[in-house]
Amino acid sequence: MTASPESNPSPEKLTQPNAPRSLTQVFMETFLVLGRYLVIVYPVFLFFIISSMVFPRTAPTGDTVWAWWLIFAGLSAAQLLFKAGWSLMMFNAVKEWSGMKQTMLTSRQIPPDIQRIPFGLLKDFLPGIGIYGPSFLLGGIGLSVLSLIPVAALLWVGYQVVGISDALREQLMSFNISPGWYESATKAYMGMSTDQHLGWFLITLAIIAIYALINGLTIFWQPFVIIRQCNPFKAYLYSIRHVLRHPFNTLVILIYIGISMATFSLMSGMATIGAFIGNFLWILSIVFFGLFMFMYLDRFDDEQKA
Repeated sequence: MTASPESNPSPEKLTQPNAPRSLTQVFMETFLVLGRYLVIVYPVFLFFIISSMVFPRTAPTGDTVWAWWLIFAGLSAAQLLFKAGWSLMMFNAVKEWSGMKQTMLTSRQIPPDIQRIPFGLLKDFLPGIGIYGPSFLLGGIGLSVLSLIPVAALLWVGYQVVGISDALREQLMSFNISPGWYESATKAYMGMSTDQHLGWFLITLAIIAIYALINGLTIFWQPFVIIRQCNPFKAYLYSIRHVLRHPFNTLVILIYIGISMATFSLMSGMATIGAFIGNFLWILSIVFFGLFMFMYLDRFDDEQKA
């Protein structure tokens, strides 16, 4: 598929001069951009509607763990493909917004089409999947492998050094999610010694720390695939380099995302109207922080400005 000029971005055209250099300013401006380009929410809602209809029909009727892992892998792949499409929409939304701001700064005139609802961004969705979908899939697989290697190593060390009870080993090796499986596994875990509980607690903390470190360092890899027109492995390096140059900004962004997602997830677990509002805000927060990533890199990507 051949990319159009609008769908094949040039990194040097993204950054706008006189842009705010404050995270708070970028955060507030993202609200303005999302309000104008609300059409970028449509594919996200479409994905959740499709997945909510498909998942109940494809959920395994048996009790095997492997079937659930297959469903999870399929949903993850579909999400990455959809995200490639709406990420290109976000990039072009930021590029158009930057162009309009520059026009107003230089000519001191309001662009005549500023009131136009930008439905044209929807045409970037399918080209985005075709152009960047393979890179997003490859990057998602690579990041999963990168995360699983140290986790598997720690689990192996825990199994060899800390050990588990025979009852828990039997439960884990059964690969069945039959009724009462969780209760039986919990009972078997509680039957281990105090030293074993402490050892597995420390290993769990180490796994969480490694997972958070890897995902924190590579938090910007998806936007960089589009901004730099590179493969996902180079995007990892661009993201790591940016995080190391701006550790405070990255930490604040991660806190933003963590608090928002936790709050809306709790709301989605409530009954009736609370669940509806929580799910709605959770979906909006996914779009908002995706857009925020492009807005943030538009302002703070020093290599792009060089």
